[in-house]
Amino acid sequence: MDLGFLGFAALAALGFGFVIFIHELGHFLFAKWAGVRVLRFSIGFGPVILRWTRGETEYALSLLPLGGYVQMHGEEVIDGKAGSSAPEPGSFNAASYSWRAWILLGGVLFNLLSSWLILLGLAFWGMPLIRPVVGDVQTEVAGRPSPAVGLGLRAGDEITKVNGESVRSFEDVLMSTVFAGGRPVTVEVLREGHTLALPASGSVLPVYEPAAGRPTLGIAFPFSTMVRGVLRPDGKPGTAEDPIRVGDRIIGMDGVRFPVARDELPTTTGQDLLHEIVRRQGAPVRLLLAGPDGEREVELPLGQDVGRVLGVPVRIGSVQSGSPAEQAGLLPGDVVVSAAGQPVLGDTGLIAAVRTAAERGEPVALVVDRAGATLALAVRPVDMHGRQRIGAGLQAVAAGVLPAVGGALAEAGVRPGDLLLGSTIDHQAGIATVRTATGARLRSEPLADHPAEAERLGRLLQQPHRIPALFRLLGGQDRPAPLALLTAGAVVDPVLGGQGVPPAGLRVRADDGLNTIVDLGTLGPAGPPLARRLVPGDRVLGLQPTASGPVLLVAAGTGPVTTRTIRLQAAGWDLMFLPEETPYRMTSPWEAGDIILDASSQMIVKTLTLVPRFFRAPDEGGVDPNKSLSGPIGIFNALKTRAETTGFDGFLRLVALIGLNLVLVNLLPIPVTDGGQLLFLALEKIRGRPLSPGSRRIAAIIGTAMVLGLMAYVLGLDVLRLIGLL
Repeated sequence: MDLGFLGFAALAALGFGFVIFIHELGHFLFAKWAGVRVLRFSIGFGPVILRWTRGETEYALSLLPLGGYVQMHGEEVIDGKAGSSAPEPGSFNAASYSWRAWILLGGVLFNLLSSWLILLGLAFWGMPLIRPVVGDVQTEVAGRPSPAVGLGLRAGDEITKVNGESVRSFEDVLMSTVFAGGRPVTVEVLREGHTLALPASGSVLPVYEPAAGRPTLGIAFPFSTMVRGVLRPDGKPGTAEDPIRVGDRIIGMDGVRFPVARDELPTTTGQDLLHEIVRRQGAPVRLLLAGPDGEREVELPLGQDVGRVLGVPVRIGSVQSGSPAEQAGLLPGDVVVSAAGQPVLGDTGLIAAVRTAAERGEPVALVVDRAGATLALAVRPVDMHGRQRIGAGLQAVAAGVLPAVGGALAEAGVRPGDLLLGSTIDHQAGIATVRTATGARLRSEPLADHPAEAERLGRLLQQPHRIPALFRLLGGQDRPAPLALLTAGAVVDPVLGGQGVPPAGLRVRADDGLNTIVDLGTLGPAGPPLARRLVPGDRVLGLQPTASGPVLLVAAGTGPVTTRTIRLQAAGWDLMFLPEETPYRMTSPWEAGDIILDASSQMIVKTLTLVPRFFRAPDEGGVDPNKSLSGPIGIFNALKTRAETTGFDGFLRLVALIGLNLVLVNLLPIPVTDGGQLLFLALEKIRGRPLSPGSRRIAAIIGTAMVLGLMAYVLGLDVLRLIGLL
């Protein structure tokens, strides 16, 4: 389905409007059945852009599509909700208690019914879900051991239960982890046809992930084998005339078809394909493709690693405790010059050598550069969480002395021993701008004596100085991180502090001649000593990992800076894979009821229990509301994205879930919601008379303020996400 931007936007608006329309239709029909006169049926608030009258009712479509209301005879509309008036025949207040309750409940009942019908249809059609398969396992989460490693999860495991509850989708796994909070997690998985209960012993707690704002297990979504993006060797996006195209599904490789699940889709994940592509970087691969025009086979080289194309070696960024890398003697900061006798360029060069050695059951011989000294080491890959690894984190050498050079850099005249100051890459143009120098003397400046403190200071150096979000909205800008300013040029002189205050600032002159003041006072007590150790002429190249934590890599005595513009040419095609929703096939017709009830429980009951977690500490199962809540703009954008990426069935599923969520929101006991009006009705029944107009007015004002405050908050979150500030 390709409707274009306006088509998808219109579809999203229809989905959003449908949920509102169904809600107000419930109020409208129950009012009619109760004999209450309906004066206005409105979708939206504010200025009316379209209206017509039929019978006693005016139908209106207003400018702000943030809700709707049904105005009944005998009501005053206060921000879209009822006030009170004297009972008159045909008025809302003249109806019996039970009819008034049904009228107030009509909206949520219609939302509930419509969502159930959509979900029921999708259950029999094939509910679009992302399989609960582990795409990959993170070894660390936010600097802490990954819960997935503690559980014993492996890439390719299909999770069937979390804490004893069945799960059908990866989203169910994520939500179950969130609701587990600070409690231990157990999982049941299907691995190679066998069911396993994990962990085998002990207990494992989820870890809070700051980027997501919630607890996590440290597992990645499974990618599908459908191609979602293509880059040709010249760096340009693929076209419909190319041998492999966006939308093609890879169903086999080198004449061997991938095994399929009961939904007839490959059990091979996109991560499996990427690992195989890395192993055979640049070599021709025969792919069996399924597309709109049937099956076909193509042969082409795959893989684009910027480090490999540019021609820079790879550095060991971290070493996992107890891993083969640690046992072999590798240390953070080591630069890998060659593997199995072949030069290593980019991280894929080392990964390919490791996987080839793993296939042969042999260790891989490495030559590494450690602070200018050459060492020969041998490391034997092992199976770690379903992948052949050595337990080392890799990073391309972005700055520093190059012990080995290849690719585009070598062709441009850069030689081993030259100093790489930095590079920027324009992927669209397929070019890189590289700054190099010669004759440098390198040294390391420690940040702290303790590794944990060095890590903390390293993070501070990389954090920009953020101004309040409101100022950013008004055009203000964050100040770049101290490290970004330090690496822009050479130190000119220190900037003295006030009387009795040691200098914590440095004047740095960039290569374009501009001077910048870098304040290292943000590091606290460690700032002034570090500022004193950086002398005029020094060039800070960046942070370099070591066994005792990150250090500043500094070059002194550099010769003239040479700037080169280099055209990049990859050895192969680059393919992108993403998660994909596939139809879930029920084991029996009765499972449809379970699917509907699970969705209702998750969106209504469990969502309500999520609210207290907004006020908990991260280590106690807390959830960041800024990362979890969305307003109308966010909902609209989610609907549009669903329509574009998952198809109409995925779009309908989200519409149903939004309808279920609206049930919860409208039943909250806030005066201006249906739940608040039901509370007033219950009090009227108990007291034998309605609340006084003054009490209702005060309650309405308070409720309106609460709703408007919440609306302003979530709209603010939507806007900040929209402009990339959150």
